[in-house]
Amino acid sequence: MNLKNRIIVSLGIAFFLTVIIFFSFQSSEEEKMNELKTVSLSEWKTIYENNKDNQEYIILDVRTPEEYNTDKIEDSININFYDPNFKEQLNQLDKNKKYLIYCRSGSRSSKTLSLMKELKFVTVYDLDGGIIAWNDAN
Repeated sequence: MNLKNRIIVSLGIAFFLTVIIFFSFQSSEEEKMNELKTVSLSEWKTIYENNKDNQEYIILDVRTPEEYNTDKIEDSININFYDPNFKEQLNQLDKNKKYLIYCRSGSRSSKTLSLMKELKFVTVYDLDGGIIAWNDAN
C-alpha cells in the first residue's frame, strides 16, 4: 500500500471514529435532558406540591376507571392501563409536558414508565408504591 492510500485509509478511519464519538455524545446529552424515573413518595409529593398550578405538569393515574372513581389523587387524569389502546392513548399525549404517574402499588405505572421512555417522553416521575404509599403517608 502506497503512502497516498495509507493517508486515505487513515482519514476514513478518523472520520468514522469522529462520527461515532459525535453521536455517542449527542445521545448521552439527550439522556441527561430527559428525566424518566421512579421516585420515592417524598420526592414525588414534593414535585406534586410544588407544581399543583403548573399547567406543564400532568398527573396521570393508570388504574382502571373503577379504581380511579373510588379513590384518586387530586387533579389527576385517568388512562386505563388495561385498555387495548393504552399505548396509542399515551402516544397522543404531549411528550414535552411533565408527567407524575401512579397506579395502585407501582407495578402498572412502572410498566407505563417503560412505555413512555419508548415513546420518547421527556419528563416522567413514577410514584414508587403507588396510591397505596400515598394514602399511607396522608
